[in-house]
Amino acid sequence: MQAFFLVLALIVSRLSFKAVRPEDAESGGSLHFKLLQPVLKSSQATPPAASQNVQNRSSHNYTSNKRTNASTNDRTRAVPAGARHQYVKHHAPRKQKHRTVPDKIRELPLEEQFSGNGTLPVATQAYSEEGLKAREALAIVFQTLSPAFCNHSNRLHCQAATACELPGVSCDNFSAPIKLIVSATAESLDPSGPLPRPHLNQSLPLALRNATTLMHLEMTDFALFGELPSWLGDLWRLKNLILKNNMISGHIPTDLSRLLRLRDIDLSNNELTGAVPLELGNCTELQRIDFSNNQLNGSIPDSLRKLTRMEQFVLSTNQIEGLIPTWLGDFKRLTTLDLAENLLTGPVPAQLGNCEELQVIDLGSNKLNGTLDDSLVRLRNIKEFKVSSNEIAGGIPAWFGKLTAMTTLSLSDNMLTGEVVAGLCECEELRWLDLEDNQLNGSFPDCLEKLQNIIEMDFSGNLIEGNIPEWIGSFKHLTRLDLSDNWLAGPVPAELANCSALFDIDLSDNMLNGLLPGSLSQLTNVSSLRVATNYIGGLIPSWLGNFAYMQTLDLSGNSFEGPLPAELGHCEELRFLDVRYNNLNGSLPDSLFNLQYLLELDAAQNMIEGQIPSLIGQLKDLTQLDLSGNRLTGPIPWELGDCEALEYLNLGNNTINGSLPNSLGQLRNMVELNIFGTLIEGRIPTSLGNLTAMTTLDLSVNKLTGPIPAELGNCKEMERFYLMDNQLDGALPDSLANLRMMDDFRVHNNSIEGRIPPWLGNFTELISLSMQANRFSGQLPATLQNLKKLEFLEVQNNSLSGELKNSLPCSETLQQIDVSSNQFEGTIPDCIEKMTQLFFLDLSRNKFTGQVPWDVMGNLTHLKYLNVRGNFLTGEISKAIGSLQKLQLINLAENKFSGVIPEEIAQLADLELVLLYRNRFRGQLPRQLHKLKKLAVLAVHENDLSGNVSDFKLTPCRDACFEYDPLTYDTKQTDEKMFLSLFGNRLSCELRSVNYSRDHIVGMVGLGNNFFLPDRSWEAIEPLDPIHYEIPGLTSKLLCVGAGGVLLVLISVLALLGRNLWTFVLANLLSPDLTSAPPEVVGHHTVLKMMLQMSCLSSFTLLPTYYMGSNYYQCGCPLSHYSISYLHDCPLLECFVFVCLICHLIILWRFMQLLPQEDVPDTVPGPLEAPEQPPKSSDISSPAPVHIDHKDAHDSPATSFEGNPWCRCCYWAVWLIISSGFAVLPALYAMIKSLPSNNVIEDFMGGPARYTFICLAIPGVNAIVSSLILPMVADAFSRIAGIRTDKLLGSAHVFCVWLAPAIAVFFMSQHCGQNWKWFWKLCDSNKFDIRITSSGKDTEALSTSSICQVPELFGVLDRSGGCSREVLEILTPLVLWQIGMEAGFFQFLNIVLWVLSQQNDDGSLQLRGLGIRTSYTSMEYFVQLNIWAATAVAIGPLVPLLHLALVVLVSISVVTCRLEQTHFGRTDHSEKGSGRISRSMLRVSAVILLTYIAFFSAEVIAEMRSQVSQI
Repeated sequence: MQAFFLVLALIVSRLSFKAVRPEDAESGGSLHFKLLQPVLKSSQATPPAASQNVQNRSSHNYTSNKRTNASTNDRTRAVPAGARHQYVKHHAPRKQKHRTVPDKIRELPLEEQFSGNGTLPVATQAYSEEGLKAREALAIVFQTLSPAFCNHSNRLHCQAATACELPGVSCDNFSAPIKLIVSATAESLDPSGPLPRPHLNQSLPLALRNATTLMHLEMTDFALFGELPSWLGDLWRLKNLILKNNMISGHIPTDLSRLLRLRDIDLSNNELTGAVPLELGNCTELQRIDFSNNQLNGSIPDSLRKLTRMEQFVLSTNQIEGLIPTWLGDFKRLTTLDLAENLLTGPVPAQLGNCEELQVIDLGSNKLNGTLDDSLVRLRNIKEFKVSSNEIAGGIPAWFGKLTAMTTLSLSDNMLTGEVVAGLCECEELRWLDLEDNQLNGSFPDCLEKLQNIIEMDFSGNLIEGNIPEWIGSFKHLTRLDLSDNWLAGPVPAELANCSALFDIDLSDNMLNGLLPGSLSQLTNVSSLRVATNYIGGLIPSWLGNFAYMQTLDLSGNSFEGPLPAELGHCEELRFLDVRYNNLNGSLPDSLFNLQYLLELDAAQNMIEGQIPSLIGQLKDLTQLDLSGNRLTGPIPWELGDCEALEYLNLGNNTINGSLPNSLGQLRNMVELNIFGTLIEGRIPTSLGNLTAMTTLDLSVNKLTGPIPAELGNCKEMERFYLMDNQLDGALPDSLANLRMMDDFRVHNNSIEGRIPPWLGNFTELISLSMQANRFSGQLPATLQNLKKLEFLEVQNNSLSGELKNSLPCSETLQQIDVSSNQFEGTIPDCIEKMTQLFFLDLSRNKFTGQVPWDVMGNLTHLKYLNVRGNFLTGEISKAIGSLQKLQLINLAENKFSGVIPEEIAQLADLELVLLYRNRFRGQLPRQLHKLKKLAVLAVHENDLSGNVSDFKLTPCRDACFEYDPLTYDTKQTDEKMFLSLFGNRLSCELRSVNYSRDHIVGMVGLGNNFFLPDRSWEAIEPLDPIHYEIPGLTSKLLCVGAGGVLLVLISVLALLGRNLWTFVLANLLSPDLTSAPPEVVGHHTVLKMMLQMSCLSSFTLLPTYYMGSNYYQCGCPLSHYSISYLHDCPLLECFVFVCLICHLIILWRFMQLLPQEDVPDTVPGPLEAPEQPPKSSDISSPAPVHIDHKDAHDSPATSFEGNPWCRCCYWAVWLIISSGFAVLPALYAMIKSLPSNNVIEDFMGGPARYTFICLAIPGVNAIVSSLILPMVADAFSRIAGIRTDKLLGSAHVFCVWLAPAIAVFFMSQHCGQNWKWFWKLCDSNKFDIRITSSGKDTEALSTSSICQVPELFGVLDRSGGCSREVLEILTPLVLWQIGMEAGFFQFLNIVLWVLSQQNDDGSLQLRGLGIRTSYTSMEYFVQLNIWAATAVAIGPLVPLLHLALVVLVSISVVTCRLEQTHFGRTDHSEKGSGRISRSMLRVSAVILLTYIAFFSAEVIAEMRSQVSQI
């Protein structure tokens, strides 16, 4: 009987194995179940009572199951948890020796491991023993799982069940567990409700190690963590290993290679790292690998090429790199290949075309390149083809048309070019077409109309042009259409309304125009409509209110006008409404505030007016509100505080007024609060401190007053703090120290005072600190050095002081530093060498001293902007400046830099602006500056630069200079491409450049220099002095030619008179007889003797002066610079000239010893004396060739000055005033010579032509006035005041010819007081305002005010002797013209008048018929001699040529005097003609000479001291 039952059991078991094989367990052949694992909020604990009820129900089930199992198989009875050990003790095999299954038997199928005679082999007995261990292992596992499973209504008492009765466990007929499935995707045993997530929150249970009979292990969504254990390799029967959706980490163990029967491994959605193990290639039975959504790296190992049975290969969303293996083409059974979202490179291998069974290929989001090979055309079974987000190039292959089974094609985000190929039209099964973000062009082919099954179509982000085709309306199944970001034009087609299934439309970022067609109102299922950034106009259609399901409406960036339609309030499902950047007007309709689900409302940048409605408080779910850039008025409604969900609020750039309501403090979810650029006033409400989640506060550009509230310190999440451009005052509250998350802090342009608080150093995340234009004082706190992430530091325009070396945060992250316009002192800190990312450095307008650390700054390779203007920096520019290769602006102006501008500055190829003005640079301009092709501004004015500029070629900046990003500058004239300023130097020669014309250059070039330009059109566009730009030496040549011509005419006239004058001239000039000569003749010879002695001495300095004078301006003609003041940089020769000046003074002193004392009365006038009593009026008449007799001076009503000194002073004051009128012309000449063109005097005179003529004519006119008119006025005033005429004329001459022009030059010249800028019209404009923009920062580079700034008068001594040179340069032409006129024109005119005169009874000559006296008296001759002698003393030593001219003049005067007496018969009357040489006037001349020498010496000494101090 026992044998019968044994055979019956064997037959049943064999039939069971045939019915349900172990491998069929995968398909559900065995009895197993899955536990449903829905996502719930949390695993709720079961109440005690409910737990008791569940336990009772479980016990009842256990009882019924026990009967059933007992009737079929005694070995499978259920064991209660408390009786487990007794069960093992009584029913386990009796002390049977453990025997393992041989390897050969293990490799056989399970049904073949039984013998054919119906007996169980030894292996089967061992198998049963192994199954027992597996059951025990699973029981232990489910004890661990019991809190997640067994405490619920599954009608199964887990603790009392056997392993094969546990949920999710399947066993074979010998009760060996072969499948464990506890998955989140199974169905619940209890249909009454879902189960909570069975999270283990532990690693893989160790008890599974003994479940070696398992063939299918699946544990998903269990929150398993830790690493995969190596003992998984002991589960040698395992065919399916599914542990997805956990938190398993670490590497994939190589022990998995021992699972030789493994067919399916799924470890997706974990946290695995490392590479795919090479040993996995030993699992040759593998058909499916899914390692997606992990952190695997490395490349795909070549050992996997042995897995030729592979059907699904999924490694997506990892960090796999390298090439896609070509051996994947050997996987003939492959149906799915998913390698998306990795780091794969290289092309798509052509060998994939061999995988003809392939249905899904996804290689998106990698770095693949190349083109799609034609061999892929063999993938005839492909349904999904995705290679999006790569770098695939070329056109869309035409062979796509042969893949007729394809339903999904995604080629988005690549580099595809060309047109949309017509081959796509053959893919009639296509449902999803995604070609976005490529470079496709052309228009849509009409054959695309064949794609009648299309559901989603995306062509966005391409260059497709033309109109939107009308045949799109034939796509009845189309649900989503995205044609955004193309070049589509024309109107929106009305046929689009035929796509009745359409619910998502995006046509934004095109060039569509016209109106929205009314037919679109039929698309009542639309949930999203986007037509932003087009040219669609008209009114916003009211039928949009019919879209009851619409959630997103984006009409921004168009030309819509009119008000917002009230019908939009009918779109009850609307969440997002964006109408910004249109021309909308009117007010906000009240119906909008009935949209209870509205999340975002953006109506910025329109013309919406009116007030913000108080109904806005009804939008309880509103998270974003942007009404900026409109014309809203009125206050902010208090009800806005009822929008408690609001996170983003922007009301900036409106005209709203009033104050900030306290209700804003109720918006506790607020993240960004922007109310900038309005008329909000009052104080910042303290309630804003309640917004503890706020990260951005922008209340800038308002009229807020009062202090910053301390309550803002409660907003500890604050990152951006913008309160700039208000009227805030007080100090920064210390409570702001709590804002430790701050990264951008801006409070500039306020009136905040006090010290900069040290707690700013606690903002360790701070990136930008902007506190400029306030009233901060004191030093920068040393705690700023803690700001290791700081990039922008701006504290300019304050009253900060101290040194920077102890407080400047010398961080490597610093990019911009601006501490200008403060009172910082000391040296520039050396720690700036650490700021390797610095590109903007502004230290201007401070009190920095010392030298610039050029060697240290050479490390700032990113520096683009360097400004140290307006300090006291000294030293030279180092050659290390050549390492600043990215420098675009350098401003060293208004310092005390010296030395030569190094040639290395020409190596800075990106240099645009060079500002070196008002320093002490010497030498020549760098000759390689022409290499700077981007140079736009060159300002080196007011230095001491010299040298030849004829080789200096400067290419004006073309339009290309302004096409690159970092630096742009703005001048007020858009057609100007260059600014060039060289004035106030000693540059010379012709300036030759490339195409200097009004279209390419603007600036002041030559004032204070001596070079001329080939293009005279410059005079119309830049302030040149047309007199200074004449050809060098032209004025002197005209002077010499004119004097020679007058002398030739004089000789010719005398020869025509038929008189033999040559013997007379030689006899009276070379060997005169002075024994019986009149006094004036003796005086002429005495003065001539003195001038001959001085001329001999001047001859020693004449040639050196010419030579060195021409070297001062290297290309200048010697005659154009004929004074000793141009002996520059020649100390030895200057000392020699100084000795010559001393000798001149000795000659003068010796000559003055021969003169009688003026205070000793002479009873008999000697030849060199004047009578004691004042001469009569006839004796002191004008020395002009035409004389008018007056009454005797004794008949004058003038009273004597004896005992009345105040009256005498008054007369002298009146005479000075009269003389000032005669000084207008020489002073005007000096002003004109000191002014540039385009000045107010030029306009007053009627234009440049008349201005130039007047300037040339003034010296001659002045000579006529001083020789003809001034003597007559002096004679008349002498009769009234009783002052001697010679004193009046002498004083007037000194004031008019010498002092007045000298004073004018002193105040007006560029080399002196520089007051010429008051008369320059361009100083009243903004012509030279140049501002640069770098990284959004607007900074002044050069301004009209800086150019037109007049220095202090005591700075004249810093001009290197330029002022004294300029005075002498302008004064000399006046004197030479005066002497030339007197030597030539007047002497010739005298002879002509004498010929036309006759002798009177008193011996004088009178003009025939008129009775006008034309002869001279002795007094008149001595007045002339006094003036000539004084000129020789005061100016002759400084201008060697002048002595020679005076010798010629006195010689001619001797001849004409003797000719008047002996030839024309004038007789001398001693009582009227006596006179003498004035000692007082000679003394005044000597004082003037000594004053000039002292002034020149002071300038030179000041320059020498400056050079010594710099050394």
